[in-house]
Amino acid sequence: MLSGLFKKKPVEAHPPVAATQQTQAKPSSAAASAERISAERGDLESLHKEDIPYKGDPENQVLVWDLDETLLFGDVYKRDLRKESVRKDIEAQGYEIKQTQQGRYYVLRPGAEEILKGRYEMGHKNVVVSRDLTPYLRDIFESEPALHKYCAGYLSRDDLISKPNSNYIRYPHHPDNLSFWGRTKNFFHGLFIRCPKYCFKKFCAIFSGKPVWFEEGQGVAGKYPPNVIDLLAGSGNNKLNGLPESHILIDNYAEMKTDDASAEHNYHGRAFRDSKSSGDFAVISPNVSYQAGKKPHCFMAQAPEPKDADGEYIWVKNVEAALDRGWREQYKLSTGKEPRKDV
Repeated sequence: MLSGLFKKKPVEAHPPVAATQQTQAKPSSAAASAERISAERGDLESLHKEDIPYKGDPENQVLVWDLDETLLFGDVYKRDLRKESVRKDIEAQGYEIKQTQQGRYYVLRPGAEEILKGRYEMGHKNVVVSRDLTPYLRDIFESEPALHKYCAGYLSRDDLISKPNSNYIRYPHHPDNLSFWGRTKNFFHGLFIRCPKYCFKKFCAIFSGKPVWFEEGQGVAGKYPPNVIDLLAGSGNNKLNGLPESHILIDNYAEMKTDDASAEHNYHGRAFRDSKSSGDFAVISPNVSYQAGKKPHCFMAQAPEPKDADGEYIWVKNVEAALDRGWREQYKLSTGKEPRKDV
């Protein structure tokens, strides 16, 4: 009974509430967005079929990108973008609030399209990963040109907690391959902490209408799937078949160690722990600080995106520098360790 509860499938998001009259009057309505998206996609199939030669190290070709708070800010849960006060703060920064085909609002991070396009044109293969639900990620991916033009595919929460993602024989250093003690701790933590929290949130969802799923805890649903290419192929996406495994994850939330983010390389969080323990992939955080360098800055849209003296976005330059180092050098720089020799 308990095992069935812990494996409970995510609840799909409820349809978004109706937009306000002010929003409907703007050209960013769902109908207008769908028409714009259809026109922008154009010959998308031929674009993806384009075989761009990659001249770098094949170990660094496939890039896994976290979505929320790294590439964009969305409203699927907080619904902040539906509040007039929040919209004014965001628009004051000069950001564009976009709307998906299903009516969800989001803000694409400044510089995101440029870096995705640049890596795509260099022959890299971009893959978007989110711990969110499939309908949300599919809607965002198909609606945003920067994603469906320059990314080879996406993986959602459903892919991360699926059985094919637990191939511990082929991937013995998979971050979710817990020891007996790790599985025991995970079970009791779920029984006495995550389960009561889940029940409380489900009760609150009766009134709020927000989607709720059971949090499987550490050891499950990490953002970095080592078998990303296999998972894509399992969902019918064969664009990356035959390519080397991915060894790079770009994730803003990898950097959450201390209040002082002034250090050049200051990593922590689940993604960083997975990187350090598995030894076969490097995590890259944009590593952008704000407010005199006192806090790590995840893109939340209400705050300005810092630029350097030349007017270039700092987060883009930091990611570019890390990618140019290659995953092995980035791993040594972020962890202070050598990567696994058998990789």
